[in-house]
Amino acid sequence: EDKYGFTIFDTPVNVMESDTLIAYNLLIKRDVASEGSYVENLVMNIFPQKNRTDAYIIKYIFDGTTEINPENFFELEKKHVVTPIIFNNEPFDEVAKQGMVCIRLLEFQCCILGGNYTK
Repeated sequence: EDKYGFTIFDTPVNVMESDTLIAYNLLIKRDVASEGSYVENLVMNIFPQKNRTDAYIIKYIFDGTTEINPENFFELEKKHVVTPIIFNNEPFDEVAKQGMVCIRLLEFQCCILGGNYTK
């Protein structure tokens, strides 16, 4: 949290599990907020069979012309910005440091808008 300047919200963690992956999705807030209409999630993907963990901050940026509310949150047009979290010495980290990260982004969001809403 300190290294990347965010705090994890005290809300339920969304967990998705399969035979090859355990994915955790946590809502975060920046210690210093930036302007604009956005939500950020910390996503941690654990691959038990490969003994590997990948982590990313995914920022969902909205155009700001439509009010965000629970009814329209997931349908709104948004830009995705992905920041890899570098925390170990795997080859992935050396590639990530150079900004050459390719990931397949499956939209799975959590947010607080007057309550807990997840998709």
